[in-house]
Amino acid sequence: SVKRLMYKIISSRAFLLPRKTLGNFLVYYLRCKRLEITPAGEVFNLIDEIKGEVEMLLSFNEARQIYFAAISAKKCLGTDCKLSALAGGSAKLICEAKEDKPLHLFDTFEGLPEISKIDAIDTRFRKGFYSASMESVKHYLEKYKNVYLYRGLFPHTAKPVESKFFSFVHLDVDLYESTL
Repeated sequence: SVKRLMYKIISSRAFLLPRKTLGNFLVYYLRCKRLEITPAGEVFNLIDEIKGEVEMLLSFNEARQIYFAAISAKKCLGTDCKLSALAGGSAKLICEAKEDKPLHLFDTFEGLPEISKIDAIDTRFRKGFYSASMESVKHYLEKYKNVYLYRGLFPHTAKPVESKFFSFVHLDVDLYESTL
């Protein structure tokens, strides 16, 4: 049981580990054991399924947080928005949570744009990284209602939604200028 696991961790002095390390261990252990640690324990199966279907760079913790944030936002007035699609994995997580709420999905569908001088400090990124076709993402998400895809650089592509009110926005951009 989860209580026994917690007792073992505390008695083994594992609590001296940094919180993030301990949290990652617990999530990994519970995922492996398929124990429910949330009201919707199926989220681990959903994340496993998505990671088997498309490239998704999110950790299980990150994916779980996005899923439950989208569920919480479902109760609020407004629409959902996600910047950056990659192959559509995290968008599918949001779609599974949002039900019929609209989701506006923005991406260049050509990967990262030209890297500016300020962004060049972080050498992990290159022009074209994280590219996926708009058609493949559209096909991957076709079973979900009210999903709208916009091709191009944000905020230049935001004109169709500038009068919308948002209850959930996932900013998944990698560059400083894009975030700004």
